[in-house]
Amino acid sequence: MILGPPRSATTGFAHASPQRYLLGLTIEPHVTGLLAHAPDSAGGGSTTDSATDSATEADAGADGGGAFGTLSGFGLAVRHYWYQLPQRYLHVRLEPFAIGPRGVLGIVRFFSSSQAALDDPEHLRVIIRWLKFTTTKAYLRGTEYHGWARPPAGRVWRRGFDRWLLPTDRDRTAALERIHRTGTVLSGS
Repeated sequence: MILGPPRSATTGFAHASPQRYLLGLTIEPHVTGLLAHAPDSAGGGSTTDSATDSATEADAGADGGGAFGTLSGFGLAVRHYWYQLPQRYLHVRLEPFAIGPRGVLGIVRFFSSSQAALDDPEHLRVIIRWLKFTTTKAYLRGTEYHGWARPPAGRVWRRGFDRWLLPTDRDRTAALERIHRTGTVLSGS
């Protein structure tokens, strides 16, 4: 069981100023993409290998379909587990994020009762490790049941992740603009 900080009556958390990070995760090139079909040049987008520069799908329906493409089965699993982060880690809140053909880009807020806990980068690694682990398991099930490309050595995600601290509202606004440029945004929790 993972315990969060004690909750206050006003903010719900003991620490009133959360830390925000813009996170970027990219899948390996041999892995079936996160979109069932990527946009073509007529659709206004382009497909790249970067999570932060790729066009993403619009969340127009329950299946994740929209103007930028439709989420693949793996994309739906990634979205499902991304939304599970606040239930699993009580000190986490999600802000807007986008899923593209080759990765995920989104803002995550962390709350804690102590500044030292917020400054410790381990909380990011633990959360990303869980997200990669659970989505990799889902992908490997998809190789058995849906015929997705089997990854060599079981690696689905590229090693590590990109993170940028967003200490000010100006930084947060710039990150939101970057997510919006990436494609249509999926809402956080």
